[in-house]
Amino acid sequence: MQSICEHVQSEFPDADQYVPQLPCHLFSRADPERIAKEQLVEIDRIQASKDGGYRSVVFVGHSIGGLLARRIFLLKHEREQEAGSPGEPAWADHVSRIVLLAGMNRGWSAGHHLSPLNYIQWRAGAALAGMLNWSGKAPFLIMSIRRGAPFITKLRVGWIRAANAAAAGGRHFPRTVQLLGSVDDMVAPSDNIDLVSGRSFHYLDVPYSGHASVVHLDDQTPVMDRAGRASTAGNERRKVLSTALTADPDTLDRAGYIPSDRPLNPQNRDITDVVFVIHGIRDVGHWTQKIARAIMTRHKETHGVIRMASETSSYGFFPMLPFLLPWERRRKVEWFMDQYAEALAEFPGAHFSFVGHSNGTYLLARALRDYPFCRFKNVVFAGSVVRSDYDWAAIYKRGQVQRVLNFVATSDWVVAIFPKAIELLRLQDLGSGGHDGFDEDAADNHLFQVRYVRGQHSAALVEENWSAIAEFVVTGETPQIPTSIRSEDQSAALARVSRFAPVVWLVLITLVTAVGAGIWVLGGSGVSGTILTGLYLVLVWKVVTRL
Repeated sequence: MQSICEHVQSEFPDADQYVPQLPCHLFSRADPERIAKEQLVEIDRIQASKDGGYRSVVFVGHSIGGLLARRIFLLKHEREQEAGSPGEPAWADHVSRIVLLAGMNRGWSAGHHLSPLNYIQWRAGAALAGMLNWSGKAPFLIMSIRRGAPFITKLRVGWIRAANAAAAGGRHFPRTVQLLGSVDDMVAPSDNIDLVSGRSFHYLDVPYSGHASVVHLDDQTPVMDRAGRASTAGNERRKVLSTALTADPDTLDRAGYIPSDRPLNPQNRDITDVVFVIHGIRDVGHWTQKIARAIMTRHKETHGVIRMASETSSYGFFPMLPFLLPWERRRKVEWFMDQYAEALAEFPGAHFSFVGHSNGTYLLARALRDYPFCRFKNVVFAGSVVRSDYDWAAIYKRGQVQRVLNFVATSDWVVAIFPKAIELLRLQDLGSGGHDGFDEDAADNHLFQVRYVRGQHSAALVEENWSAIAEFVVTGETPQIPTSIRSEDQSAALARVSRFAPVVWLVLITLVTAVGAGIWVLGGSGVSGTILTGLYLVLVWKVVTRL
């Protein structure tokens, strides 16, 4: 950052600079939230040491430094909006500008936008970090800033809420300018650019620059400027940085652009409610739009006009084996929170509700646990794979959910055998909420459970039940369940078998292994036996990864 510091000094000769040494090396295990809080304390100290305080504060951050700069400001802004803390200097309103150099505002993702070598490095590094995290140590810093991670989503959601509140109340909020390298093979454009929380940013293109080189203002590589004159790469970068640091709003508007092929959805403050309808495994969610329409119809009947929007996006087909892998489920949770942030930006005044089936219920339960800033009004679970001892009391106490309706099926063998076995063995955070229901001791009348709906894993999603789901989402009142699908009793045979769910797993694994061994023996130990066994293994692999 040395050349950046020198250029800033030339633009602001009388300014003081604070350039902290941050623990952001490749193998750092530092918590970015802790880094931001520590830097906030240090900036408070610097501000307090200046007689009368600083009249203007400017943040300049490169890559992850841009994320930290925004989080530090947001922490201070939130404290001051909450009436501040006695003895702390107030300076959030003096932050005039935040300049982001190649900022990864949505976090990072390993995609095919990268060169083949960088793609392999990112994927291998992410896999290694994921495995090392099983040791129980703190996660690597780089994993805390991947797309959809709690730190990233907390920053995005917090920024959206703070910017909306400032705009609505006519209060100060800093102008943010993002400099985008013309060639960035480390972070995808969709990760650099966050038009959801950064819709008011000014975006400036930096020619002849990549993710790392954008801060090298002393680069003497000969280039041609945009007027066709001889120049250097460093000189072109200095010009853009000067504009970002000193230009007035009108100049920034003329120099900037919206880096998107399609226009942003305008903010819609007329929408009062948004309902997410999310599908489960082995499903692409065609039914979600049908239930969403039933909810919208009920909303119109109640309010006379539709002021509700639905979010029925799909995270894609999710087979059995990936569902059993914690890191794959985590990726779907991160996808879900990305959708949450987008909906929050588009509908800033709306309450959110949720309808989920199977893995969809897991997405919300895990999000509520890992992202305590997310909020939902009415929640409906069907075929839930969440643990029966899920701590709903803590969720209610934090104000994250108002009411939950959980449907328990009579014959949900999927939940009774597979997630319940995992819960009994206490291996992961899956469980039998759709078969056993949730513990209600600490629910404090916020949890309503229907015992039982007649059928298997998708029993609660039949058309006869759409009105009941819609009633609960719209009004929060416990609905009348159609007698055609109600049952007073659960399958006694399944209930007994579910108590020994791990044994069922063991039997299935033994059976699959025995069939494979039989094929090997019958085929002989030669080429034919090897081919037949190989084909069998391929078939088993296809079943668990494609069905």
